[in-house]
Amino acid sequence: MPKQVPGGRVEKEATIRKERLLKALKKHNGLISFACKAAGTHPSTYYEYLAKDEKFAQAVGELKEGVIDIVESCLMKSIKAGEYVPAMFYLKCQAKKRGFIEKQEIKLSGDKDNSAVPDSVVSVALAAILEQERKRLASTPPEDGE
Repeated sequence: MPKQVPGGRVEKEATIRKERLLKALKKHNGLISFACKAAGTHPSTYYEYLAKDEKFAQAVGELKEGVIDIVESCLMKSIKAGEYVPAMFYLKCQAKKRGFIEKQEIKLSGDKDNSAVPDSVVSVALAAILEQERKRLASTPPEDGE
């Protein structure tokens, strides 16, 4: 294995590979296997760079945040258009503190067998809340850039 010398040939080659990987990650919206293939780099090399190079990891994190922003923007457009499934997905991911979770069990006082409120009751309540929020979002003017 070649000896690592700061600023040496091996380090320069690694820097070039990292730059190629970052460009490919941007082109392929952060999808690692596609980016590695496009950059001619094995995925294990990508993960090694990610673990050992703080600047590379930061750049990858920034790319991923950019992709998340794009996806959230598309998700919001779908929600404002009245699409139910994207709205449910968003609430389950972002509104857990408000009770929007995949499965919720509510214990009733005096309930000896600890049975929960049926999912159908929770689903009806959730659908009503979702419809109110959809109407509110639809009446909100879009922000710049949407």
